[in-house]
Amino acid sequence: MDGWDQLILLLLLGLGAGGLIGYTARINQFCTLSVLERHWYANGSSGLRTWILTAAVALIASQTADALGWADLSQSFYLSPTSR
Repeated sequence: MDGWDQLILLLLLGLGAGGLIGYTARINQFCTLSVLERHWYANGSSGLRTWILTAAVALIASQTADALGWADLSQSFYLSPTSR
């Protein structure tokens, strides 16, 4: 498998994962503003707990991938001193 085949596979996997996660978030009404409104006005904290758990899992997963060399977070545009 040459470089282009791997790149296309990676792009398709990313598109599929993003579509699945987006669909799941849409069906379950997973929205930061909705979660905060339900917490503040309806005293429903289950959505907030889910949102915090999701953020914690993303943080741990990204830092683990960086530590194992699977991802290079130093190349992230969020860390660049100038905006693009």
